[in-house]
Amino acid sequence: MKAKVLQDIVSQGKKPLVRLTAPIWDESFGEKGMIARVTRVAPSEFTQDDGSEFDLDYMEHKGHNVLLQTADWHMVEDGLDTGTMIESGNIDPDDLHEKMYADHVVPENADVPVELLEDGPMAEYAASGFEGNYVEWLERQLLDLRGQ
Repeated sequence: MKAKVLQDIVSQGKKPLVRLTAPIWDESFGEKGMIARVTRVAPSEFTQDDGSEFDLDYMEHKGHNVLLQTADWHMVEDGLDTGTMIESGNIDPDDLHEKMYADHVVPENADVPVELLEDGPMAEYAASGFEGNYVEWLERQLLDLRGQ
């Protein structure tokens, strides 16, 4: 999605639900497939020229998001080789929020790795409030269709 489009949506007071289409960056909590709500956008002091800083809130779909973490954090203290970001203590499991930065040096070409969840099965899952992950929700839908 174009960063400028997402910036415009959030600037209008909306807090869109998005699915990450790729990891945000190395050493980020946000990984491909995670669902977050974009809660704020502001000019970024960390990007070049005309950049934006987006606040992502992963708590609404915490159960789904935690399952998608990869164990690529070094855990020397615990005697483990690697663990997830939560296991490593680098993010509070009760406050899963982070920032995503986007350069807008060439606004029409600047992308952020998210897609809006407005239509389709993923949007229905996100709106359902189902406590489990997406696959569990899909399985439940299939059983409901079969009348089981």
